[in-house]
Amino acid sequence: MKKCNMKVRHLLYLFAILSLLTAMFIYGNSLKSIPESSAQSSAVADKIQDVVDPEKKVEPSVFHNLIRKTAHIIEFFALGIFVGGFAICLGYEQQKRLISMPWLIVLLIAVGDEWIQVYAERGSLVTDVIIDFSGALAGLLMASMLHQLVVKIKKK
Repeated sequence: MKKCNMKVRHLLYLFAILSLLTAMFIYGNSLKSIPESSAQSSAVADKIQDVVDPEKKVEPSVFHNLIRKTAHIIEFFALGIFVGGFAICLGYEQQKRLISMPWLIVLLIAVGDEWIQVYAERGSLVTDVIIDFSGALAGLLMASMLHQLVVKIKKK
C-alpha cells in the first residue's frame, strides 16, 4: 500500500474514533435527568454570565437557555467536522465523493439525541433537531472548506 494511502487510512480511523466519541458525549448528556442536566448547564451559564453580563441585563433563565442552545451548536459543529473528515477520507479510500452520507449520519445522530431524551423523560423538540443539524451542517461545511484549502496548498 502506498505511503499516501496509509496517511489517509490513519486519518480515516482518527476521524471515525473522534466521531464516535463525540456522538457518545452527546448521547451521554442526553441520558442525564432534568435536574442533573439543568444543574450542569446552570453552573456553566452562571459562570459565563458573570463574565459577559455581570449586571445581569439578560434574565438568567434566558441566558441559561441561550447557553444550552449554543452548547448544542458547538458539540454538533465538532461532530460535523469529524464526520466530514471521515467522509472525505473514506471517499479517498473508495475513490468516490460521498456527499449525502455525512449529512445522513449527523441527521440520524441529531434525531437520536432527541429520541434518547424522550426515554430519559426530558422531552424532545423538533427545534432542537434543527439546531443540532444546523450546527452539524456548519461543521461539515468547515471540513469541506479545510479540505479544499489543503488540496489548494498541496497543488502549489
